[in-house]
Amino acid sequence: MSHPLYRTPVSRPRRTISARVLDHADHVRQALAIAKKGTELSATLHVMYPTGEGLTFDHDYYAGHHMKLVRDGLGDVAESMSASRGIAGGPDIPPGYFAVFTLTVASLDVLQGALANSQAILDDIPNYYNGRPTILIGETIQ
Repeated sequence: MSHPLYRTPVSRPRRTISARVLDHADHVRQALAIAKKGTELSATLHVMYPTGEGLTFDHDYYAGHHMKLVRDGLGDVAESMSASRGIAGGPDIPPGYFAVFTLTVASLDVLQGALANSQAILDDIPNYYNGRPTILIGETIQ
């Protein structure tokens, strides 16, 4: 039995960039619906940009333009936010991710509200990355 958030890309028809962005937004909404439990723990959003054959990532655009959109759109609700550039996956191992973004907010409800108004951020993804980001929504445990 497969989890509703995981889909096999092999069976997918090739999509346009705008369709990928819409699919990504739907993926985030589904993950929030599954994760939402009414808890008071801080919530985290991790956006990871996998490396791979044919995938490209414009770090200058990401740092200079996209992160400004993120700060403008989500900064008011952020307890913290950071972005890291992947440099290695271990000794002599290339990184598995171009970059990882982490946002911490007060609760899943706050995260859901913030992401409901984040379409401009999602629409900007194809300007610096030509793949599909991996999303992890979590609760802070320590």
